[in-house]
Amino acid sequence: KNRLAGLKTALETTQDNETRSGLQDDFDRVSALLEKQNAAYEDFCKQNNLKRRYERMEAARWDRELSKQVRAAVKRYNEE
Repeated sequence: KNRLAGLKTALETTQDNETRSGLQDDFDRVSALLEKQNAAYEDFCKQNNLKRRYERMEAARWDRELSKQVRAAVKRYNEE
């Protein structure tokens, strides 16, 4: 999540279109990886009858807007 927050900041501040395109690809790829990791964590907890520990998944700069952008990035990545 921290890496995605950093990539978002880089996307917002860069002026070069080529760099922006590369950063967007990285953002989409890392978003898809995060979704896969979250699904694996949830599956692991279900298989072992464990309660999910949400406090372990928190990140400092994570907000609803970034979460919304990550979901859109996952859609873009999966459509490719």
